[in-house]
Amino acid sequence: RVEGMAIQGDFIKDWSGIFTYTSSVANVGNLVYAELGNVSSPPVTFDRSVGAVVGNLWEGRLGTWAVHLREQTANLGQGDAGSNAASGSFGTDPNTHTSESFDVMWGKKFGTTSFGLRVNRSSGRVLQEIGGVTSKLEADFTQPDPNRARNVLGLGAGLGFEMNPTTNVEFGLLYQSRSWLLDVPGLRGEEDGGSAYLLAARAMWQWQPNIMVV
Repeated sequence: RVEGMAIQGDFIKDWSGIFTYTSSVANVGNLVYAELGNVSSPPVTFDRSVGAVVGNLWEGRLGTWAVHLREQTANLGQGDAGSNAASGSFGTDPNTHTSESFDVMWGKKFGTTSFGLRVNRSSGRVLQEIGGVTSKLEADFTQPDPNRARNVLGLGAGLGFEMNPTTNVEFGLLYQSRSWLLDVPGLRGEEDGGSAYLLAARAMWQWQPNIMVV
């Protein structure tokens, strides 16, 4: 639709798409937002958040920077915990971590090519010692199931480029390590190899002056 209106990509603020296609962060421009959240689905949280995308730091020489701070960790490839990439089990991300630490992105344009990087972290930890006995819990300890409230470390990258004057292509990759540890007297449980992956691709082709294919 946008290509059909002959609007240059530099002016498209696809700020909701940057969580899947990180290279798009270079095209958002300056943006500040705040989310009031909702309590329509568990876990019970308002999922409040604030964020900013800043493209004019150091006159843009060091690229575009984005920082997102949320009450609840966003679903894989999404901007908040309530959004899903698809319906049913294909779009569900069983993640209920409510202690997100940070989500930082960087993007830069090189001619007709855009490149982006991302790192996000959610971490919770409790250490308790009673009578010389130590108990540890490394996850979101406010949630009843540590398997669904794992500590998260995510690394992502994105690439977008113009194949020809009528076709643009974008790729997105996100890897997340998700771990938890429950170590109390007489009981130990852990998940130190849990991972989640996102691989996305899209192309926009101006087939005819009034027909846009995605």
